[in-house]
Formats: sequence, C-alpha cells, structure tokens
Amino acid sequence: MKPTLIIGADGQLGSSFARRLGAQAICWTRGELDLARFDLLADAAKRGLDALPEAPTAVINCAAYTKVDLAEKEPELCRAINTEAVGVLARVCDERGLRFVHFSTDYVFSGADGRDTPYVETDKPSPQGVYARTKLDGETAAAECAQHLIIRTCGLYGRLNKTGQGNFVETILRLARQKPELRIVNDQHCTPSAVENIVTGTLALLEAKQQSVGLLHLVNRGATTWYDLAKELLRLENIATPIIPINTAEFNAPAPRPRYSVLDSQKYQTISGMMLPTWQDALASYLGERQT
Repeated sequence: MKPTLIIGADGQLGSSFARRLGAQAICWTRGELDLARFDLLADAAKRGLDALPEAPTAVINCAAYTKVDLAEKEPELCRAINTEAVGVLARVCDERGLRFVHFSTDYVFSGADGRDTPYVETDKPSPQGVYARTKLDGETAAAECAQHLIIRTCGLYGRLNKTGQGNFVETILRLARQKPELRIVNDQHCTPSAVENIVTGTLALLEAKQQSVGLLHLVNRGATTWYDLAKELLRLENIATPIIPINTAEFNAPAPRPRYSVLDSQKYQTISGMMLPTWQDALASYLGERQT
C-alpha cells in the first residue's frame, strides 16, 4: 500500500485517519503546512512533497476553518483556509497526478425553502453565512484536481484533538455535568456523524476503482435534531440533567444555521457497496469506545 498524506493531522478527523493508516500515513499538522498562508502554500507543499522518501498516491485535506460564528468577524481568514488554500492544494495535486480528498459540509444547504427530504449531490446549494459560502467555494476549488473526491458530511464528533477542542457530543457531556439544565435547539434537522465511520467510508472510496468519484455525501443514516441527539446522548450515559428544547431564534447565534440539511448517502452506498450505521448506533458505539 502506498503512503497517504494527511493535511491537518492534529485535528479530530485528521488524527483518526493517522491512527487508522498507521505507518502508511504521512502526517502534516499546521506546523508543517499552514493553510492560512495560502500565498506561500504552493511552494511549501511542493518542497514538502519533494522531501518525502516516497511520494503519496493521495492527499487527504482534513484542515478547515470551522468556527462558524467567528467566521462572520473573520471572513478573510475563513476564505483563505476554506477556499483559497484548497485551490492551491488541488492544483499541486493535479500537477503531480495525486488523488485529492477534501471535506465539505451540510451547511451548503439551508432548508429555508421548507425542504423536508434528504439532499442528493445534484441538488442546488443555498449557503448562508461566511462559513457556508467559503465551504461551497472550496468545493469548486477542490475540483481543480482531476482526481478529486469531495465529501460533504455533518456534525463530526470523535476523539478530542491535541488542542483540547471538543465537538457537540463532548461539549454536551461536559455541560451536563456542570449545569442544572441545558437548552438545546430542536428545529434544525441534520445527521451528526461519527468520525470513525467517515474515515471508514472515505478509505473504502479510495479503494474503489474510480479514480475520480467527484462530489459525494457521507453521513450516518437517519436524521435528528440537536435536541434529540443530546437527549439520546444523556440517556445512554445515564445523566439526568434536564434538557429544554428551544428554537433557532432563541439560540440567537451570530451565523445562520440550516433549518434542514439532511444528506442522502445513496451514491456512497452504490459505489462502495457498504452502508454506514444509523446515527443512534454510531453514537452508542462512540460512547462505548470512548470508555476504553
């Protein structure tokens, strides 16, 4: 098996790829390649690739600007990482004949038109806010590499990364032990997904015969709201902290959130011949493995 280069290898998604690939993973953290400096990125990436003892066959970009609310105040930085840097990496990969894997988000859809059926890859995006728009533009940039795989996913949760930054699941577990009650949004429909399942699905796609799968949705099966996810989480952990459902207006976040952004993963199932677990089973498995 040829090595695979992971960019953003110190985040929760990148570190999961690194663990799974083991000795076949070439890991670049922000220290090795800073996507915020997209003006210097091409030269830095080429020098890094030239220095490797063996060229990788694929580059998996797990780095992203994901602070959805802060992006409204830092639009230039968000665009530099989520759009401009992605285009640079895609062009470098294309020049060298490498497969380029890039991750996008369900936020490219808004559900504002009353949508209540899962989105497929051919549905027209309707991004709201700086983060969502830069991620959609990042998809276009990633496609500059002929052998590209662009994966839209949602609400990833996995092991805490080295910076200690959490995710929705870990945040709820922490807050439920600190606060007398929780107030969680109950009118945003999506499918939060376990990192380990997304890694499994991505690697299955890389092993598929198609050199360029293109754009694809990859999430756990089913749909839920953040409130129902939190309720199931506390049930599984036997935590009695009350949860009060609120709406998006009450949450009053600086950046807009999709009302409905459930993704259809049928294309992935057709290509890979596999199905990811339901969001309920994925959550239970994550909690079980988290204790080991």
